[in-house]
Amino acid sequence: GSGEEFFQTVTRRVALLFGVRCAFIAETAPGEVPRLQTLALWTGNSFAPNVNEPLEGMLSAQVMALCRHVHSNRAREQYPGDPLIARLEMDAYAGFPLIDTRGRPLGLLAILDDQPLVLSPAERDTMSLFAARVGAELEGVRTAAALELERGRFESLFENTPIAIWEEDLSLLHAWLEDLRQQGVHDLAAHLGARPDLVRSAWGLIRVLGVNRAAVEMNAAQDKQQVINGLDSVFTEETREAFIHELEAFWRGETVVEFTSNGRRYDGLPLDVLVRTQIFTRGGQPDFSRAVVIGIDITERKRSEAMLERQRQVLLDLARSQAIATGD
Repeated sequence: GSGEEFFQTVTRRVALLFGVRCAFIAETAPGEVPRLQTLALWTGNSFAPNVNEPLEGMLSAQVMALCRHVHSNRAREQYPGDPLIARLEMDAYAGFPLIDTRGRPLGLLAILDDQPLVLSPAERDTMSLFAARVGAELEGVRTAAALELERGRFESLFENTPIAIWEEDLSLLHAWLEDLRQQGVHDLAAHLGARPDLVRSAWGLIRVLGVNRAAVEMNAAQDKQQVINGLDSVFTEETREAFIHELEAFWRGETVVEFTSNGRRYDGLPLDVLVRTQIFTRGGQPDFSRAVVIGIDITERKRSEAMLERQRQVLLDLARSQAIATGD
């Protein structure tokens, strides 16, 4: 098992193995005031509810501070302010630290009894082995939790950013390019010029894995699935030229490509987009299975530029006509 089930199993087995009444596994809990949070608390016949107590003044704090095993047969007398020992009413205590791969204490594994504890070197080694295994499990649980938190942050950022974002799998496209290279193609532009049908086929090798709300809105799509599954329907002659530029960049080994794409939204209206495609690396090599594409709608800007150009031409024509009329 893993997680809670694992911690409970180890705690109970350790208590039975050493013939003690109580045992617990605990970790340090984050916060301004360091606290001890039990993950499994065996009290002789059953598991008690887990507790969360300030670490200061506890015997367990010595285990964490010294980062080695601590043993006492007068625990209640020596640490009268320890709430966990007082609650369990135990005098004998042996705690062993849980250490992560960087040598930092994560928590501890402890056994307690109402009779003096005498641990032989072999028994201490056994407890240390249990603590090492529990430490590895706890570090794995914390790492998984941290990754899940980071994944949630990424998904929130991905979904809520006002910039259109696509996640794409370009591994089939990359494999196709490598296959052309193996076939002896040296000039991709010339090859695609001779075989224009290949560009449309290459476009079909792109797999859209996900898009955010901004991408749906920018493309005037009904929902995300239309954007994910409808890539083929927005391919135009204008899109073709931009895509060839991207293919040539990948052919040269570039992993960041920027270009302007002139295409159509799903409602048929024109859409001009400034596109940036980035291939991230894994193990020092480009990972084409995870590409991030960012699109910025510049349609209005292009329309304004075109309008300004028309106005400039009108003014030039008026100036010429006036010059002809006046003989200048």
